[in-house]
Amino acid sequence: MTVTYLATQSAFQAAYLIAALGVPTVGWILLIVGLKQRSRSRPQSHLKRRAQSSSPGKPGKPGKDVSSGTTLIVVGVVLLVLGVLAIVGRLATAV
Repeated sequence: MTVTYLATQSAFQAAYLIAALGVPTVGWILLIVGLKQRSRSRPQSHLKRRAQSSSPGKPGKPGKDVSSGTTLIVVGVVLLVLGVLAIVGRLATAV
């Protein structure tokens, strides 16, 4: 084994470790920020009832209403799942 081969292998393992721990961490951060943003933008229940009774409502396209923070939540969950799958895959190949 040469020094170059060992350096390449250790660099690959270090990069994999950073990605395996970094991706789920970013996923957690996005998930928490999305949940906070979504809860902050939700109207209170007593305000919602009063607003619905006074306004006739707007016609809109169904299915196009994406609440604040939903995208962050979805991306966060996807990154968490990918990170967990990477860690499980690495553990499965190590055994």
